[in-house]
Amino acid sequence: MDSLGRTTKVTYPNGRIDYTVYNDTSHEVRSYAGWDATNNVATGPTTVARTDRAGSYTETLTMSSAPSVSGGRPTGTESIAQVQSLSRTYTNAAGQTIYSDAYFNLSGLTYSTSAVLGTEGVNFYRTRYQYGDQGGLNKTVSPQGTIYRTVYDGQGRKVSEWVGTDDTPTSGFWSPTNLIGTNMVKVKEYEYDGGGVGDGNLTKVTQIPGGGSANRVTQAWFDWRNRAVAVKGGVEASESMSVNRPLAYYDYDNLNHVTKTRFFDADTVAPTVSSGGPQPLSSSLLRAQITTSYDELGRAYRSDTYSVNPSTGSVGANTLYTQTWYDARGWGIKTSSPNGSVQKTKYDGAGRVVASYVSDGREDTGYSDADVAGDTVLAQAEYVYDGNGNVLQVTTRDRFHDASGAGALDAPWTGIGQRVSYARYYYDLAGRTVAAVNVGTNGGSSWSRPGTTPSRSATALVTSTKYATDAVQVIALTGSPTSGTFTLSFGGSTTSALAHNASAATVQTALAGLASIGSGNVQVSAAAGGGWEVRFTGTKAGTYQSAITGTGAGLTGGTSPAVFISTVNAGGDAGRAVEVTDSAGRVTRTYSDALGRTTRTVENFVDGVVSDADDKTTGYTYNGAGVTSLTAYLTGGGIQTTGYVYGVTVATGSAIESNDIVRLTHWRTRRSGPPVRPNRSPRRLTRWVRRSPRQTATGASTRSPTTFSAAW
Repeated sequence: MDSLGRTTKVTYPNGRIDYTVYNDTSHEVRSYAGWDATNNVATGPTTVARTDRAGSYTETLTMSSAPSVSGGRPTGTESIAQVQSLSRTYTNAAGQTIYSDAYFNLSGLTYSTSAVLGTEGVNFYRTRYQYGDQGGLNKTVSPQGTIYRTVYDGQGRKVSEWVGTDDTPTSGFWSPTNLIGTNMVKVKEYEYDGGGVGDGNLTKVTQIPGGGSANRVTQAWFDWRNRAVAVKGGVEASESMSVNRPLAYYDYDNLNHVTKTRFFDADTVAPTVSSGGPQPLSSSLLRAQITTSYDELGRAYRSDTYSVNPSTGSVGANTLYTQTWYDARGWGIKTSSPNGSVQKTKYDGAGRVVASYVSDGREDTGYSDADVAGDTVLAQAEYVYDGNGNVLQVTTRDRFHDASGAGALDAPWTGIGQRVSYARYYYDLAGRTVAAVNVGTNGGSSWSRPGTTPSRSATALVTSTKYATDAVQVIALTGSPTSGTFTLSFGGSTTSALAHNASAATVQTALAGLASIGSGNVQVSAAAGGGWEVRFTGTKAGTYQSAITGTGAGLTGGTSPAVFISTVNAGGDAGRAVEVTDSAGRVTRTYSDALGRTTRTVENFVDGVVSDADDKTTGYTYNGAGVTSLTAYLTGGGIQTTGYVYGVTVATGSAIESNDIVRLTHWRTRRSGPPVRPNRSPRRLTRWVRRSPRQTATGASTRSPTTFSAAW
């Protein structure tokens, strides 16, 4: 603890240590999880949470910058650098959030405490918020510009929701009655106390799909204790008899537990209200019934599902019931299912499951009989934990079909034939899983967890996980230069001039020749679609790397040629699983942006260069609403891209205007070739095929791409 009673060091039962440093003068807290005392670093990124009162914002970031250390523990005085993720929230004088920035691209961005850091749409997505006179949030603008408005009544209750992209009326201020010049559309409304005066119970919710479709109305009826007793879906002013609109009716006890739930076919009918609450519908309309029983501690211990005649609504005497037993600490130790097996659970003193059983429960004669003595146990699992609650070992036992004997499947030599399988797990200092080992039956011999992860083999199936990955960047020349040269810089060093059409090998040699990189620390390959892809290797593998910069002053031809660098992955440990190696030794890598969104996956990773045998690569791009493209990288540098176009409007047949909804999906078989004019009719799937004279009768072609467009 520090002098203010705040926790500065946590030591866990298994020896893990987490440090927290408070920098009060800068209103900052830094967290270092899984401290590695040998190397004086945290396991994973450092987390920083700070409030900038001068800039009226708070921020949370993670970084890979090496900690400053004194006496074997972090001091929190290292500069903020190598930022892996960043989010900021800005407030007004009243403390209300007015906008929030989610950073997705930190490439080339130097961190500072300035209230303006980077560019909206280039480095971060901004969501804006606006408040009403009563202080309630009444307007949200998404990063793509879609406006979401909420209208409240005088009591601060939500009464309607609106969506659009323009809420500026021809005159005055926007309101539900001043819509001229806007495209805001009401999509939801709320009604309280049946539209009258009452206790503020939400009695009706109306979803408005538009486009000529009927509104989707859910109505609720409450009793005098303000409990929802009846809820009906699909309410309409004029109802047919063929929809089977459900009405759920709930019975409560005096402790507000639902003791009975009934479902009625409520076409054309609604509950009548008397004696302080809604009454059930006619019993002939009953379609399902469930009751729940509670013990003296308010725990549900039995649930009964009744047989209901769908023609008459009559309820049968017999039920399908599920029962649950609890121990003195309130843990569920036994569950029986209708006409099924009995599940039993055993806990240790820390409340962790140490054994679970599937049995017939045939010897259970009383409520307190919740062990497996005398039971025919079909399957059993046993768990071993470390001091932090991480599972170290799982032993599963499956009974042979012809085995005899009762009780737990403790060991094969007890006389009950069984198949025993073993799995073990390993963790890093931050408690993250780094390896899972499955040895199956271990040849019929017992197996104890080794202190370190065993080698991968045919008998020890090891799946390993890594959290640090290589930095990957793409260098591209924009403006279509036809000649000339460019240079690249990294860490204060600059390459000699490189030809506009330099080979990947030439670029690799130039970068490796920089003192800031060095030989063997970089791999360059041809990037799909043109340019060069750079992956840091050797001593720089698995570590954060700043963005390469480029100068295209020597490029000629084309239109304003320049050098553009994009980051696929910044490298290092951002706290996410980035590489999984399966039991066969196949590696799958996942690269992410600063928001944690997957930007690329590489299956059967070898060297990152796509081929028919390995490095199957898929790329993803995004906007502020979601995925905008999915690209499959092909051997030889080709790509196949599926694109998603956002933005629906009334002109395209939508009932609302929104930039957050996918309107079109484009499928392309090749990168080359002009796009086909998309079908713009909503709710219709159209196939457009561009054919060339060389296309054969079977549809084979060596030239023309095929494009599919879908709109809805």
